[in-house]
Amino acid sequence: KAVGYAPDLIVVSKNSGDSAFDQIDRLEQIAPVLVVDYSDASWQDVTTKIGEATGHEEEAAEVIADFDERIEEASEQIELPEGKTSSFIVFGDGSGAAALTPEAPQNQILSRLGFDLTEVPEEVKGDLSMGADRGDIISLSIENIQAGLPGENWILVSSDKENQEMIKNEPAFNTSPAVTEGRVYHTPASTFRLDYFSANILVDSIVEQFAK
Repeated sequence: KAVGYAPDLIVVSKNSGDSAFDQIDRLEQIAPVLVVDYSDASWQDVTTKIGEATGHEEEAAEVIADFDERIEEASEQIELPEGKTSSFIVFGDGSGAAALTPEAPQNQILSRLGFDLTEVPEEVKGDLSMGADRGDIISLSIENIQAGLPGENWILVSSDKENQEMIKNEPAFNTSPAVTEGRVYHTPASTFRLDYFSANILVDSIVEQFAK
């Protein structure tokens, strides 16, 4: 497929399900390869890197500046909940969740909006093999969900109907104070990976749920 496009440049993600990192040697026979690790980099960093590689530095800077203005506007439009906030992604197979770290692009935005975010206690960190090459997530086994997400408020990132039902029906989640006291919030499914567009969608969803 890559040969058919006759590319001047091939962009490859370093990890995750869409990665072709193990095929770089073959891809480099077709065109120069730019490797992007977006697991613990902000979308702004990725945009800047690709802008520089493609001669669109000015456009990259413009969209980043536009987003910075949006963050400032959003910060004035919301009223933050009391207490600390844990953000996470639910595994679709029911095996647990992934707590987002300070390096996660979603958490970088939440922090800029003023949320006081928790970190996962060392004693409950689970098997790190899934995220061994990533800095944005920490895997939590089902029995460590509540201990690993100690915030009074929960933000479920990339939330769809399936994992919303799991939050409601699975005791590991639904017995937590955040759930029983109605302090669980959601961002759309499209916020699983962030670029300029999905980052704005994330901000819009936060403004909608926390509007003054």
